[in-house]
Amino acid sequence: MNLKSILTKNNIVVVLILGALIWLHLDLTSKTFLVDDRGSFHTALSGYGDIPLHLTQITKFAFRSFNLNDPIFYGEQLHYPFLINLVSGVLLKITGWWTFSVLIPIYVLVIANIILAFLMYRRILKRQWLAAIAVVVFLLGSGLGGWRFVTKAYHEDWSPREFTQWLTDTSASTATRWDAKWPEQNIAFGAPMSLVLVHQRPFFLGMFLFLLWCYLVLDQRTTPTWKKTILAGIVFGIMPIAHAHSFVAVAGTLATLGLVACWRRNWPELYHYLGIAGVAAVLAIPQMWFLIGTKTLGTGHGSFLALHAGWMVEPTIGSVVVPAGQTPSPFRFSYLKYLWMNFGIILPLFIVGSFQKRVAPWFLSGAVLFFAVQFIRFQPWDYDNNKLLVYWQFFAVGVLMVLIERIWNRKKAWGIGVFAGVLVLGLGSGIIDEIPRVMASRERLPEIASVEARELTEYLERHVGESELLLTGTSHLNPVAMLAGRQMLVGYPGWLWTRGIDYGERTKLMEDFYQNPSRTHDLLSLYPIQYILVDDQVIREQSFSAKPESFDALFEKVFENARYRLYKI
Repeated sequence: MNLKSILTKNNIVVVLILGALIWLHLDLTSKTFLVDDRGSFHTALSGYGDIPLHLTQITKFAFRSFNLNDPIFYGEQLHYPFLINLVSGVLLKITGWWTFSVLIPIYVLVIANIILAFLMYRRILKRQWLAAIAVVVFLLGSGLGGWRFVTKAYHEDWSPREFTQWLTDTSASTATRWDAKWPEQNIAFGAPMSLVLVHQRPFFLGMFLFLLWCYLVLDQRTTPTWKKTILAGIVFGIMPIAHAHSFVAVAGTLATLGLVACWRRNWPELYHYLGIAGVAAVLAIPQMWFLIGTKTLGTGHGSFLALHAGWMVEPTIGSVVVPAGQTPSPFRFSYLKYLWMNFGIILPLFIVGSFQKRVAPWFLSGAVLFFAVQFIRFQPWDYDNNKLLVYWQFFAVGVLMVLIERIWNRKKAWGIGVFAGVLVLGLGSGIIDEIPRVMASRERLPEIASVEARELTEYLERHVGESELLLTGTSHLNPVAMLAGRQMLVGYPGWLWTRGIDYGERTKLMEDFYQNPSRTHDLLSLYPIQYILVDDQVIREQSFSAKPESFDALFEKVFENARYRLYKI
């Protein structure tokens, strides 16, 4: 192979497309964790709620003795996929370099995921450049959430520059339309890159393992070997502690392929699928047993694996909008409109492309994941199940791209028309969603850990033993857990609710203590609290209403700066 054969027009186009995607991902993920000149930590607006959560795990593994306690709820085990944060924690423990430890694993996974996705699409598409475009549509493809912004720009007669500035100033998002009124519809699914592939760290690792597994299994269907079977089983088996939704996606895909093999009476292929499942079971069952922990099954809002009729039909923020007096149902026109607004042109073309024999495994795997989300709620907040829909979109884009290629081969003009329609309608919202993220100034990223927070953390490391329990507020920016990796009595309620943790009674007791501090309070007899943190949250929020002078009179103040007061019991 010589240089001339490598530097073909097609190869250059592919490198440029994939290179641009990689650059975009690296740029956006670099904004999810930034340390400024003063030592304060910052993150992008989209990561404001997620990155602090992951920092609680990273610092726990970096600075505390190894155990699997959950930093955000005292006494609870870490029933959450933590593998990527364990890697960053080990790196931080070895190097002490925050930026490197937090971001380097993500950078590596960004590059690997884009290359793997391209290789997967390349296996079913004859044109390399079309496979590269497929990766773009997969990562940036979305529904119609962004077109209301285009309509606003048209009515306001904005120039492209003014439109871009407005998107940036308002941090506009095409995936969070929570306030629609009938006949409009809410938006709950956005482009995967902005939805989960910027700030949700476990998804990067989960996606890598999912794509690697798919690549091994696709290769297995052409040249099956037991070596590949065992390797695919190992990849599948380590997924529970990497990313739960990716594990479920692989399980659904493997079950689908197994049923297809049974229907075709392809017993050798079925034996390999059973081999994958067997190897995976040995590794995965102990992890699942641990991760399920105290999670409950059933129909309650705090339960996991509850049956329901329609994704986002149950009343919640961003749920389906229906006419007054009607009950939400997946069998009503309002729900079909909801799906159309969320998935746009990708969904109907996925259905139209289903008749193509060579993409049958892709279509069936995607369909199983899509319908699973419609009838099973895998987490207390139904919106979080959009992670499975990312994998549906991965399969759907493969199906629709093969359809476009087939139309192109038969009648080029029609192929170009459909291709252009997909680029405009399929990518429009996703591109609009990325504009404010790309344009966001690093100097104006929200602060998640101030200099004062790091001063408190340094004091804790020098003077407070790691086994000693501190009482704190419930802010998700709590430095005790986020920077020191220590357990909170009660962490941020939004995190706890999505985990299915019952935090209500403990929270009421804690709020009462901050309002009415006492050395004999029930809270101090129930939990081995040695220190009390009084910060801006517990002073300003009405549910706490803490008065620093009350604590000054009762307890010894051992640390104080502009934002934090620490008392020893």
